[in-house]
This record gives sequence, C-alpha cells and structure tokens, in this order.
Amino acid sequence: MFNKPKEYANTNTSVIDIGGLNTTYCDFNGLNPDFNSMSVSNLGTSSLKSQLGNAIADKYGISVSSNDLENILLDGNLIHEGHLIKGSKYLITELKESHLSAIINHARKIGYTFNNRKIAFVGGGSILLSDQISESFPMAKVVKHAQLANLKSFLSILRVKISNE
Repeated sequence: MFNKPKEYANTNTSVIDIGGLNTTYCDFNGLNPDFNSMSVSNLGTSSLKSQLGNAIADKYGISVSSNDLENILLDGNLIHEGHLIKGSKYLITELKESHLSAIINHARKIGYTFNNRKIAFVGGGSILLSDQISESFPMAKVVKHAQLANLKSFLSILRVKISNE
C-alpha cells in the first residue's frame, strides 16, 4: 500500500497477507490501518504443505520433501520418477481451495465482510493460491511480486522517515 500510495490513498482496502507460517488480516481506510481489524491466524502455507504431504503419502504412498511440496503446489501436479500421477491435479486443487476457504472463513469469523472494499492479497502464499483467489474473488488483486509487497512498503515508510529526520 505504501509502495503505491496513489493507488490506495482514496479507497478502503482489506489486505490479506498469506505467509509461510501465518496469515494476517488488516483493513485500511485510505493509507491508515484500522488497528482494531488486525488479526493473525496460523493458516500460512506451511499448514497447506503439511496437509498436502500427508494426503500424497496416504493416497499414493509417496514420500515428498518440503521443497517437493513447494514445487508440487506451484506446478499443480505430482510427478513421481518422471510419471504424472493421475488424479494428483484434482487432489492439489481441492486442498488449495480448502485452504483458501479456511483463510476466508477465519476472516469472516472476526468480522470481515469484504463488502465495498478493494481486496489485496500479498505474501508468497498468495502466489500459490492465485488461481483459487481469482476464482473466489474475481475483483481482488494478488499484488505483483506478492512475496515482496510488505518489504517494499516498509522500505517506502523507512525512506520517508529518514528524509524527515
């Protein structure tokens, strides 16, 4: 938001940051965060990877590493020893949809309605779930270079603070 202030200055936005360990939620009125809306859940991509690893082991009897899981989520298929595993695309898509649903259900439980607001998804998990986000929230934005969005915003804030000192 602070990296592109003109885009967000005159609008209300819900920001959902899907990280590795957590998902954080915050509403902004223009560029001002609504601190009462801030919340954190343990619904980061590590829990999705854990579920996927268990599902692959249970369904196909295949052991996968953490690095494998990242690639499997990005590719959307399981390829084992050079063979595409039938049905894996459906399994992966189903788990990703379920994970996004859990993220959104948590937001609704804490009072988010997503009515008449821009919705911005940031964090590396947003990239992994971008297809599901687009399907569930057609007008939402998965921020370009989502995994660096917070870093760029904090850098913009730091530049302003340094120039004012």
